[in-house]
Amino acid sequence: METMKRQREEVTSELDTAIGRAKEYLLAEADKDFPDTLHVMCFPRLAGFTAQDERQSSDIFVRGVLAVLLLDIAELLSDDADFCQTVHDIAHREAYYVAQAKRRDCGGGWSYFPGLPELPPDLDSLAAALHLFSRCAPQYIELCLEPIHLALLQAGKGLPETWILSPSDPPRLRSAMQRGINCYWRGGVDIDACAHFFLALTVFNARRFAEPITAGVRHISAAQHGDGHWEAKWYWGPYYVGALCMELLRRTAPDAPAIERATNFLLRTQREDGGWGVNESAPLDTAHALWSLGRRDIERYRSVIARGLSLLLNHQAPDGSWNPAPWIKMQIGRTASGSTRTATYYSTTLTSAFCLRALCFTFNSVFHIFNLR
Repeated sequence: METMKRQREEVTSELDTAIGRAKEYLLAEADKDFPDTLHVMCFPRLAGFTAQDERQSSDIFVRGVLAVLLLDIAELLSDDADFCQTVHDIAHREAYYVAQAKRRDCGGGWSYFPGLPELPPDLDSLAAALHLFSRCAPQYIELCLEPIHLALLQAGKGLPETWILSPSDPPRLRSAMQRGINCYWRGGVDIDACAHFFLALTVFNARRFAEPITAGVRHISAAQHGDGHWEAKWYWGPYYVGALCMELLRRTAPDAPAIERATNFLLRTQREDGGWGVNESAPLDTAHALWSLGRRDIERYRSVIARGLSLLLNHQAPDGSWNPAPWIKMQIGRTASGSTRTATYYSTTLTSAFCLRALCFTFNSVFHIFNLR
């Protein structure tokens, strides 16, 4: 009994220390206005792009996702009143920032690079804004209503396409956006963007949008591969899109067979060192997998989760952060003849937020994870 008590205290102390360091790191980054959320790319005129500046940058989408992660963390650390208040202040600041970035020149909402005429507003960016506003800033929800209507209108009884165009968009701008889709981005449906959108719609108002959510969930389940993973078009690897799909299904169809298949995929792909990753274990992919398994059944998968948790603890840097892995995958020219260039974005801040969320969730269930009673 004394040995188990000592082991429990050691694990709890290690988790508590790791969480404390990660909190300090993220709050310090917030004080600096999250500098590494900025994604910078070059879109040369020689390739046909028409932006005034070939160098485009944006942090709108990433900061929207990051703010929701911080709100999740605050909920898991609800006993820390000062931290929770600080996080809510940060989230409100980020919500205002995202709201101000809504495009006024077209009806589709938010573009990843708003200064690039060839890049239309997209479903994933709408989802990030809607999810954030639904969690902490309902005064901005109205900004999302027209883009939601447009997305659902084009979806019918299926899944919405990634790009959101409006019949009322100015003809010259619409022409540029359509040319961008045809020449650089490819049109159609992308499961990762759809999962994010329907998850945000569920958080916003599951009852009001019950019919399109049900149809969307059915199609997303059908898009799952036989081995249990979903294919991501805008993200590296299967773990982030899998986490989105599993969370959506958990909230809307908890008995769906797709959840069991996705769970089995995670169990099969855990590496010998306890982590997950495409080529090697990565804290980012490990955090996604831990979140998915823990939300599914933390008691049932406690030994698997304990191994992944150990990897996260062992890979945390002294400043409280984790090394980033590639997250966004932007394929330019992925039309008829395939991709001509793939741009990658990764962020230490975002990776650390995903990892901290996983740690906080497991900290609340440490007895189950390590079978300590």
